[in-house]
Amino acid sequence: MPHAPHAIGFLAQCRAGFEAEAAQELAERARSQHIAGRASPAPRHGYVMFQIDDRVDWATLQKAMDWRTLCFARQAWPVVAHLPALPERDRASPIADVLAAQRSAVGGVMLEYPDTNDGKARSGFCKRFEAPLGAALTRAGLLKADVVKKIGDREIHIQVDGGVDPNTVGPLVAAGADCFVAGSAVFKGGSVANPGVYGE
Repeated sequence: MPHAPHAIGFLAQCRAGFEAEAAQELAERARSQHIAGRASPAPRHGYVMFQIDDRVDWATLQKAMDWRTLCFARQAWPVVAHLPALPERDRASPIADVLAAQRSAVGGVMLEYPDTNDGKARSGFCKRFEAPLGAALTRAGLLKADVVKKIGDREIHIQVDGGVDPNTVGPLVAAGADCFVAGSAVFKGGSVANPGVYGE
């Protein structure tokens, strides 16, 4: 039975040049939550890794660090494994193997890269790698759209705002989204002066 994995660290993205400030902020937050560890900023790399001394439940760490209340973190995630080198011919299988060993399922695949010139150069690879990674996770029985989405004991929802219409809503639901904002698809470009497109 899949379950939430344990985290070995916390990775936060920040603006390049603000790694030291982000590292200090993560260390202070961890200290206030009684989480022992140390931050390792990578100068000008646009991210900071906070390595924790003892494994912590993924959801517990996510709730304790709550990057949305931090100043320097643009976004952040608990880290469940570190794979420093992936084979060039098959980068997806080792990732699936790690999750399978932890008996952990995922509800979707999202690839991110630092907001730096070097990071942006990887955007093409991320787009190409998403499908093979999703396929590897599916073969391993780890990609499940019905995975319960929770942070701690609080259920969360995934909202999509923009580009939602009758043609796109089906794939969005299949990907795990459950809240949608549809403006243009509903109002069809009408206005007070031109209300006819709204229908009767």
